[in-house]
Amino acid sequence: MINLDNVTLLCVDCIHPQLALKAIDVSTRGINFGKIKLITNVSNRTIGSSVNINNFFVYTTGLVTDIKTYSKFIINNLINYVDTDYCLIIQYDGYILNPSAWDYRFLDYDYIGAPWWDRVVGNGGFSLRSKKFLEASSKLGIKDINSGEDDVLCRQYRSVLENMSIRFAPYELASKFSIEYCGPNGYKWNGEFGFHDFRTDISAAIK
Repeated sequence: MINLDNVTLLCVDCIHPQLALKAIDVSTRGINFGKIKLITNVSNRTIGSSVNINNFFVYTTGLVTDIKTYSKFIINNLINYVDTDYCLIIQYDGYILNPSAWDYRFLDYDYIGAPWWDRVVGNGGFSLRSKKFLEASSKLGIKDINSGEDDVLCRQYRSVLENMSIRFAPYELASKFSIEYCGPNGYKWNGEFGFHDFRTDISAAIK
């Protein structure tokens, strides 16, 4: 069992909360997280009573139902829900597949996610972020968001964040961390720690 007491496993989902719970369940097999949090619009009584996971918490928020409201929440408000050194963001279609691929070097950086097609490390749907990163992103003052939060933070504001001493993981380490179907490493899961997007072929992980 891997102990990650300084990491919060976290999912924000107001559309598929039951599927989010499944992703949480899978992601906690073989790993002990400091805290596990689901942020949703469904009441704690409705969700919490169906979960038997230690250190599991449900937080109720306003509707987060599209890419714009989700991105605003992640960039500006997520810091208010994390009190550990890091958080691992998962989604109903992006979670841990191979706990044995965990590498403590992942914690040497403030942000790590699957590489995109142009080798930029991004992909917020399954990403590990330091609390320092969450604090920095919340201070950017971003109000107008017209794309995914990962594109905003990992492309548009990357240099700004780097000037705030934020460290993005290198391509090689990110390739071990996760895969997304549109990335440079193909669309088939090949033992990475996790994945994002069901268009990624994860058949090898669920045999």
